[in-house]
Amino acid sequence: MRLQNLLKDIKYKKIYGSTDMDIKNISINSKNAMGSSLFVAIEGFKHDGHNFTGEAVSSGAVAVMVQRKLEIPSHITQVIVNNTRKVLPVLCRNFYQDPSKSFKLIGVTGTNGKTTVCYLIDSILNSAGMKTSLITTVESFLDGEKTFFDRTTPESLDLNDFFKKSRQKK
Repeated sequence: MRLQNLLKDIKYKKIYGSTDMDIKNISINSKNAMGSSLFVAIEGFKHDGHNFTGEAVSSGAVAVMVQRKLEIPSHITQVIVNNTRKVLPVLCRNFYQDPSKSFKLIGVTGTNGKTTVCYLIDSILNSAGMKTSLITTVESFLDGEKTFFDRTTPESLDLNDFFKKSRQKK
């Protein structure tokens, strides 16, 4: 997808470089950056993603989304935003072409019993002949096939990828 299309509905402060390029991957982990990817630097609780942009660029990132201008090669496009963590869900929605719009999505919140309720809903829907995908803190399934996330609460990047795969399986 073209970088300028990924920026739809995203308020940015400044762009250094061209947005007329194809982005094939979005990464929030510099180790996962590859050719033609956009690296999103997120300030975490222990580490600041801005410190890993060099590694992302070395791995093939052609653009970075950051909160401040960085000293990186001038041929790498920098998109400066106020808060990369807040922009990431919109960016992912654009990249994966809003996959959750094409199916019914049920979310369960609360303090206790969420996983149990999710399994009950999944069982009821499957008994009614509907195809389902499921994410819980215990395990996740994509159309009956077990899948894994790095965290018990997946990032928006992981969720949108999961939703896209769910949409493709339907």
